[in-house]
Amino acid sequence: MNFKSGCVPPEQTDEPVYYFLFQQNKLLVKKVDGGFAIPSSDDLDSSKTKLTNRHYIGNIGEQACYTAVYADGQLVPGNMEFQGLMDLYGQIEDNMFRVAGCAIQIITWDETHQFCGKCGEPTVTKADERAKVCPKCGYMSFPRLSPAVILSITKGDKILLVKNLKTDFYTVVAGFVEAGETLEECLKREAREEVGIEIKNITYFGNQPWPFPHSLMLAFNAEYDKGDLNIERNELLHADWYTVDDIPRIKLKPIPFSIARKLISSFIEKNKHS
Repeated sequence: MNFKSGCVPPEQTDEPVYYFLFQQNKLLVKKVDGGFAIPSSDDLDSSKTKLTNRHYIGNIGEQACYTAVYADGQLVPGNMEFQGLMDLYGQIEDNMFRVAGCAIQIITWDETHQFCGKCGEPTVTKADERAKVCPKCGYMSFPRLSPAVILSITKGDKILLVKNLKTDFYTVVAGFVEAGETLEECLKREAREEVGIEIKNITYFGNQPWPFPHSLMLAFNAEYDKGDLNIERNELLHADWYTVDDIPRIKLKPIPFSIARKLISSFIEKNKHS
């Protein structure tokens, strides 16, 4: 069933609700055959479970969904454990994984907007929309969203792959959009800054919410125009052009659901030998 987001909780019903509960950015899941599932109110003893930062986030079918912080120091039910979101891909239903991504972004926003960014006064959560409001100066803050571009650059039958300083695998060029920039300007700047080349024929590929912690990834394809590879040493370890036959084996490391992996897989599909 599809998830319908919302911020105004429904009237209380007898229906069980889903709980997306976090501790140290890890999600509480219950063990089931073949993987994990999101616990519901039926799985938790409300009289013994201490939750903070509780927010209604929407509905899956008729069941309301809430996210909250699972308070430190309390026991975890024997059939449950905390898992990182990255590790849960393929271990829980795809729809639940997506809702969990929404949930952690709401928790992150709540924890990082406890005080007004303008005057420092403690904020209060607005009842009718996803916002924090300052009772002193009236300043409102909303969940942060950081747009980022990710780009597959091709040169004939080759794709440009890079390896950055923080990972052990190759991926495609990416970077955050700066204030006042169009997406096209950002793409050209990132290609120029990271690998020293100019690009052309930019086309849109797709997008993906990326809750690590609050990005929206906007994916594009482009073609090499001119310039020699010259990497930004403060960010990258290596960059080179690869055909389908010589793409590094660690090309498969970008997690399968990521838009980076989809860009690389799309290139492979279009250029693989029949």
